Amino acid sequence: MEVELNHISEWDFIERYHPNYNCNEIAWIDDIDKVLDGENEPGDCATRYYGNYTEEELHEERNRLMREVLQEAFDNYLDKYYPV
Repeated sequence: MEVELNHISEWDFIERYHPNYNCNEIAWIDDIDKVLDGENEPGDCATRYYGNYTEEELHEERNRLMREVLQEAFDNYLDKYYPV
């Protein structure tokens, strides 16, 4: 079985292969993106959890969470198409 992965975005891959697309880690990434983009508001989850982080800390935390989420998606993809 050959699987086509050309031109698929990270988020499309995650949506397609992450075993739990509604997990907390994905919501936290969205919260961090809101803070980085200046779209958070006082009292919302993004501000409560990430409002005091520096920009560098936000990027580090986002990268850590993305690695975790992508690893779960990759593991699920491999299990689905290349079981051992």
